[in-house]
Amino acid sequence: MLSHPREREIAKAIIGFPCAGVHVASLRLQRRRPSAILCYHSIAAPASPGRVTPQVFHRQIHWLRENQRVLPLVDVLRGAEGVALTFDDAYTTVADAAAPLLAEHQLPYTVAVPVGRVGERLEPHVPLSLPEHVMAWDALGKLPGHVTFASHLMTHRAVQELTDAELADELRASRSELARRFPDRTIDVVIWPYGDGGDRATGLAREAGYCAALAGGWGVNPKPGEFEYRRVGVDDDDGPARLWAKIAGGWNWINWARPAVGVVTSRR
Repeated sequence: MLSHPREREIAKAIIGFPCAGVHVASLRLQRRRPSAILCYHSIAAPASPGRVTPQVFHRQIHWLRENQRVLPLVDVLRGAEGVALTFDDAYTTVADAAAPLLAEHQLPYTVAVPVGRVGERLEPHVPLSLPEHVMAWDALGKLPGHVTFASHLMTHRAVQELTDAELADELRASRSELARRFPDRTIDVVIWPYGDGGDRATGLAREAGYCAALAGGWGVNPKPGEFEYRRVGVDDDDGPARLWAKIAGGWNWINWARPAVGVVTSRR
């Protein structure tokens, strides 16, 4: 049983690198490149779960620019081969430390906005993390570069805590408010808080007019044209080798193992 977080990370890497090689070999036979949706939260020091320091973020972005095609999220969802960058919770640290760098290098990115919590403080989304503040509306509007906005619902509650009526209301209200404020930069995508999704939530999102939903889970998606897509979290200790392995599908095995193994399942 792997109970210590470091043990879980080591296990992910030991299994992940061979899985990445197998996945890449399979894609090459199909003359395809790996595609992935990367998930960030806060860009700030000190590093903690859900937090990547600005220095590490700069190195990761430099590697992505040199080695991957960074594309708009909607392009990746439509089947383009590349990597999309997403930032959950619209933290102020993204405006301070991530957006200027991405704008400088003309890299597109998507911010998931918890619309009813704009300008407020959010409690940590994982244990050992730190509280953060959500950007105010004016700060969101001033984000530079090729930015798009996706719904992160209204209250930032997990979908399991919401009734069907509450979830349907949050889906409609959040997208409506984003589209009203940012009509040219809002996309019809919902990014579930805490990575929660499932059949009930995706069904309600379809009814509300969304084109796609992004969940937590791990790894890359096997094919375009789905409705709910997996993402892979980026950590402060992800250097070039681990970033490559994550993008190449090396962490997909965690989705397969999760029903049978109650370890190695931290959604980061």
